[in-house]
Amino acid sequence: MKVISAITSTSSMSKEEVDTFLENKLNLQLGSIDDDGDPNIQPVWFNYYNDREKSLIITPKTTKKIKNLRIKPNISFSIDNENFPHKGVKGKGISTVVDDPVRTVPEAKKIYINILEHPIILFLK
Repeated sequence: MKVISAITSTSSMSKEEVDTFLENKLNLQLGSIDDDGDPNIQPVWFNYYNDREKSLIITPKTTKKIKNLRIKPNISFSIDNENFPHKGVKGKGISTVVDDPVRTVPEAKKIYINILEHPIILFLK
């Protein structure tokens, strides 16, 4: 993963800070391209695996984002901290759509367990 600073007057996060930041976030803004070539941006829950430097997103296979990704797998994403000090991670990549429930169901459980145990959710209970 290449870490850069979006604002040259500020220091960028280290690789370790990026990993910690991503491991503690719930929402990712996922950008895909639709049939007309227009951007489609959707918020999604995700799970970040720092050992693989990959994020996993589980979403129903009938969604517009999956339809878009089957045609053009290019994505962009943004994960932001809305509280001061403002930080965020943005990037782009190539997605892989996995339809195998043997692989996806256990991963979906991890995402939903992580969300239910997230400090924000615990605070709201």
